[in-house]
Amino acid sequence: MSDVNWRILDGIKRNVKSREEILVSMDLPTDARGLRASYQKFRVREAWDFPELAVAAAMRLDAGRIADLRLVANAVASIPLWMDETAAKFNGRPLTDETIDAVADAITARASVATSINRPRRSMMLVTGHFFSH
Repeated sequence: MSDVNWRILDGIKRNVKSREEILVSMDLPTDARGLRASYQKFRVREAWDFPELAVAAAMRLDAGRIADLRLVANAVASIPLWMDETAAKFNGRPLTDETIDAVADAITARASVATSINRPRRSMMLVTGHFFSH
């Protein structure tokens, strides 16, 4: 089944696979080796498995320019938030510190950090941008 069909937006039902089904394999694109990717997870205690905030970024470069950028934030919505439109704005730009900061700012503007922890919402918004810029 497609990963797009696997997720559902209600925040209660985690996926649409039945109890009897198990994931036995994943097919990665043949050009996956050309990806540069990072995943960062913030949690209050290491003993907790779930994140208070998590961010993922993957990109392909072509001659120092972003050829394809994918961004995902977790713990900002009921399911991971794919930011395809935001990421597409940076395709073709050079990979510089300024571009990375602009991506972090764009993600921070789009994210709505959940307030399930004992931290001010504003501080978590700042952490969102920080995670994307590292």
